[in-house]
Amino acid sequence: MKQFLIFDRETGRALQTSISTDADSAVAGFDAGIGAVEVSGDISDAGYYVNTSNQQPVSIPPKPYPWYEFDWATHSWADKRSLAKSQSDKLAEMKAGRDAKLYGGFTVGSNTFDSTPQAQAAIQLNYLQAVNAKADAVAFTVTWTMADNSDVVLNRGQVIAMGDGLQKLMDNSQTKYRAKKAAVLAAGTVAEVNAITW
Repeated sequence: MKQFLIFDRETGRALQTSISTDADSAVAGFDAGIGAVEVSGDISDAGYYVNTSNQQPVSIPPKPYPWYEFDWATHSWADKRSLAKSQSDKLAEMKAGRDAKLYGGFTVGSNTFDSTPQAQAAIQLNYLQAVNAKADAVAFTVTWTMADNSDVVLNRGQVIAMGDGLQKLMDNSQTKYRAKKAAVLAAGTVAEVNAITW
């Protein structure tokens, strides 16, 4: 007995494997457009197509992106999403890029600060206290745990600089996102949308 890969003669699409004595027996009961090619090893219908020119099984390459679909006519992966769907997906990708930047920390001088939502709230609170202390001409210090877990004593000016650094991070992240969003919405083709990166 031999192993055969059953396929569509027009597209080369593999349909199933079959154990039979010969190719004709393997396709018995199928429509006329169905063929069979003898294979060996772990070749299966799940990861192969048949080259209709030479009747040889060909491994399907890895899918480049989750939303790609295999085009049996060209034997290649293709993005078949609508423009609207590709824009929606790309905007979600841009938001993820913005959030990674926004919550990924920032550096002021030699100090690198966390910028998680909890850290941002703490920075804003201490910034206000430092600004009030400056207005009242009184000293203000706070011991701050940096992104590398080291503890640093910050004076009033350093706390204000920390708050200014956070504001700059927020402004830059949002400004970049708005520009990317505008580019995505202005794109006229799926290829143009795909070309946009964070």
